[in-house]
Amino acid sequence: NSNSSEVRNEALNLLNSAANRAVQKQINANKLDRTIRGALLREIDGWEQSSLIEKQTADVIRRRYDFDIIPAAAKQAAPQPKTETDSAEQAQPTPKADTPAQIASEPRPTLLQTLTSEASIKIYLYLGAFFVIAAAAILGAAVPELRLPILIIGTFIFGGLAVVIKKRLPQPSFALFIVFSFLLPITANSLHETLKEAFDLSTGFSHVYWIIIFLFMAVIWSASTWLYASRLFSITAFGSLILAFIRFGSLLDAEPELYTLLTGVTALIGLVGVWVLKKWKDDKFALPLFIAAQLTQAIIIISSLSIFALAVSNSAHESLWNLAALFTWILGAGFYIFSNLLYPFFAFPWLAAATLIPMPWFINTAFELKELGSAIILFAWGGILAFISEPMRRFERMQKYSLPILLASLPGLALAIFFGFVHEVWLGLVLALAAAVILSILHSLQTRWWLWTLALFNMVIAYFAFFQLEAIQKLDIFIGYQLAGITILFLLPDLILKKDWEENPQWRMPLRLYGVLFLFLASFMLVMPGGSRDIAVGYGALAIFCAIYALLYRAPLLGYIPAVYLPLTIIYSLKAFDLDAWLPALTGLAVLYYLGGVLLRKNEKWGGMLRNSGMALGTIVAFTALGLTKETGGWYALVIGLFFVSEMYLRRSGWFEVGVPILFTVGGFLILHDFDVTRTTYHLLAYSLVWILTDLIAHMTFANLRPLKFVVRAVGGLIALTNYFFLFAERDAGIAAIGFAVYTLLFLTVSLLYRQPNLFYTFTLTLPLFVTFLFRSFDITRWIHPVIGVAILYYAAGYMMCKQERLKDWGTSLAYSGLGVGVVVSIGAPILGGLDASIPVAIAATLWAVEAFGKRNAWLAFPANALYLLAYFIILLELNVDEPQFFSVGTALLGLLQHYLLTRAESKTGTFIMGMFS
Repeated sequence: NSNSSEVRNEALNLLNSAANRAVQKQINANKLDRTIRGALLREIDGWEQSSLIEKQTADVIRRRYDFDIIPAAAKQAAPQPKTETDSAEQAQPTPKADTPAQIASEPRPTLLQTLTSEASIKIYLYLGAFFVIAAAAILGAAVPELRLPILIIGTFIFGGLAVVIKKRLPQPSFALFIVFSFLLPITANSLHETLKEAFDLSTGFSHVYWIIIFLFMAVIWSASTWLYASRLFSITAFGSLILAFIRFGSLLDAEPELYTLLTGVTALIGLVGVWVLKKWKDDKFALPLFIAAQLTQAIIIISSLSIFALAVSNSAHESLWNLAALFTWILGAGFYIFSNLLYPFFAFPWLAAATLIPMPWFINTAFELKELGSAIILFAWGGILAFISEPMRRFERMQKYSLPILLASLPGLALAIFFGFVHEVWLGLVLALAAAVILSILHSLQTRWWLWTLALFNMVIAYFAFFQLEAIQKLDIFIGYQLAGITILFLLPDLILKKDWEENPQWRMPLRLYGVLFLFLASFMLVMPGGSRDIAVGYGALAIFCAIYALLYRAPLLGYIPAVYLPLTIIYSLKAFDLDAWLPALTGLAVLYYLGGVLLRKNEKWGGMLRNSGMALGTIVAFTALGLTKETGGWYALVIGLFFVSEMYLRRSGWFEVGVPILFTVGGFLILHDFDVTRTTYHLLAYSLVWILTDLIAHMTFANLRPLKFVVRAVGGLIALTNYFFLFAERDAGIAAIGFAVYTLLFLTVSLLYRQPNLFYTFTLTLPLFVTFLFRSFDITRWIHPVIGVAILYYAAGYMMCKQERLKDWGTSLAYSGLGVGVVVSIGAPILGGLDASIPVAIAATLWAVEAFGKRNAWLAFPANALYLLAYFIILLELNVDEPQFFSVGTALLGLLQHYLLTRAESKTGTFIMGMFS
């Protein structure tokens, strides 16, 4: 510690001297292996390079570990005679050369160093211990007479020697004590066998002998835990103590329940040992013994449950032994409480509470109690646990046990109620009601919604049990009344207390949940056994109550519930009086709903609720009437359809549009059915009119967005197209003519009102069909003549209208329709035959020719030429002219004429094609 640098350098040189290294080698060579010291020196070099320590400090530390690694420094040169010239130099301290701490060139350890290293000595000790144990076992087996003396002498030698050399040689002492620990049970067993052979000892003496031996071993290993500060010996001492108690159980010739009880005692003693070790050392040192005790207790719990299950199934088993199981679980509860004190852990309070659950079962089976006694014991136990959980909550150190114990009380209460019902209904009712009271009191002391929910559940059990009492059963109360009654009971507080959804949710929300649940169940009263009168009364009561509830809470959404129950009330009331008037009654109710909603439309929510209810009820009634094909049901469906018409305009929403044609279609079907109209064409005609006219009227009168208009139009058009096929196949031409006449007027009206010239084609295509079937109805089958007349009218009107600019599009539709109808007539003419068939074809050709000249389009002359040629061929065929020159000459002449016209029109391509054709 000198401040003089010269003194410090001299001291460092002395540490590096050969004498000091030799001394260090003799003292410390066996404490740390050479490789470990080399690693330490490398770490010191790293610290020095990182400037964590000074160089001089690093050199001092190196000298403690490099005595056999760094070669000795060269000897200092002999002192020279002093001269005058050296006086100045002597005034200055001579700097000392730093000894390099190089580790890279370490010399390999010698054989002697390897043999005398600490690791080698440990190996020798443990191998020697193994050989001693093996030799003792072999010698004892080979020479029986020498077995016991050798084992006794060896045991005392190893035990005594381990204690004697403990301070000077702790590691060898530990190894010798391990040998002693192995020899101790071996020697004890050999002594027992010798005494047993010599004196014919009884089994009881053997048990006592081993109890003493195991207790002695537990004491020895407990002392060795303190002597060697070894966690291993604490576990072996605990194991020896367990074996001693198991032997004690064997001494008593006990049942398996007693073994678990005795082992439970040792588990508690083990925790006491953990507490002692924690006081002496620390938590880490005591942890292995603590874990061993936990594993032991887990095995005890599992074994106890298994033994109890087997004992219950064995009728010959003495039931009072279950009291031992009871005390085992009591010790288990104490064990986990003590464990939580030693090592606080969230699971220990829950495990402690779990051990309390089966205790009343042990009492019941021990005294062979029947249902009544079992119910009383279980309920008393559950009630006690439930009540003691409350004061625990008030003390900080016990709060963690409050909830687990409260939950542990619930199985006891539940099983008590079960056994109560097994015994008598009245007992189950009383116990359920008492459980509800207990849980309600606990909830009132501290608000917990789940506790209140369980209390209400027990009230539900008691409520329905009341109706199962023998005296009440004689009254034969309808189950629907029971459900309606409990629903009203749960929801009635909401009518009495403040009308606020947010007030006291912990108290009021469970009531509402149960009320909603039983309201849902009560809704299925129609499938429950009972008379129509009872069902009607039940639904009526619910309708009135729910209506009051919705009004008081100003909740329009809740108004849908009584709106559903009221029709059910009417249905079953009519059924009770055997009246088949449900259709007008429910339709009238739907009208009242809807009109009420219209009157209240300023209050959007209430008015919307009533109108929605009216439309929904009316739709259900309409489809029910459809399914039953109810007489006069169609007129009611039409009334309901008007609701959707009204709703479109009231809400200005096009989403209601589709409801109108659907309900009108239902009404149309039922009305036609009432009039015995079964012909498909009439039905399809009516349906198509409904859909198309609905779209037309909405188009003309509804100014808002119509998102479903294309759906309505597509359905209407598809129905009309389908009906066209049926009209074509209709045998009665008069019916087909009527159908096409209606469609002709319909499509004329639609195209004019929509002001869409393209829609005009539906009219122009339908009118020829009407004309065709009209003449067929008068037995005039040659339809080509009147239809070509229609084509002439089309083209003439179109030709005239095209002269006016504002009617040009309409005229184009008519003109093209005339040309198209002419082509269709020309196609049908050869099929019908006859010399007069050429006339419509020639007229059609003339129409095309006029169109070509009018538009000065030579290409339009091609169809005209083809149709003229077709008319020419029809004439030749009808005159029975079969000479080919007549056909070819006529064709050539028409081709030349067409060629001339195309040349005048300067159409080179057309001229070439027609010239080649001619």
